[in-house]
Amino acid sequence: MEMPGPWNGPVRVVHRDAGRLHLVTLRGHMEAGQVQFRAREDDGLLVFEIELWACPAGRLVHLLYSHLRLAKEIQLNMWVRFCLSAVATSGGRLADGVHIRTRWLESPGTAPVRPPAGGPGEPDGSRERRRRDDR
Repeated sequence: MEMPGPWNGPVRVVHRDAGRLHLVTLRGHMEAGQVQFRAREDDGLLVFEIELWACPAGRLVHLLYSHLRLAKEIQLNMWVRFCLSAVATSGGRLADGVHIRTRWLESPGTAPVRPPAGGPGEPDGSRERRRRDDR
């Protein structure tokens, strides 16, 4: 699979069936994690989903993604283009746009690293604070 960008992102297929493709990253990838591509029917519509669980594989990627936000914007545009290509390949049409939801998980024993709130695909920081305080 080729994805636009100035990098080589080696991955391994760990599962494949009619509705899902599950990949894990290999050494040399910018991120350490896994991604699932899923397709399902919902009320007569074909729903295509990408679920990604990853963290930067090194300090430079962490800086570019979490602090300078350059890699985050590149990745956001890459996944939107990928979803639009999936629509075109399927012969269908886009219904209700491309929706992106980003959740930041805390590592056990460490404070979470989050870029400033308000960027594309990110939750509003004030809601995040209220949610943590409400626990």
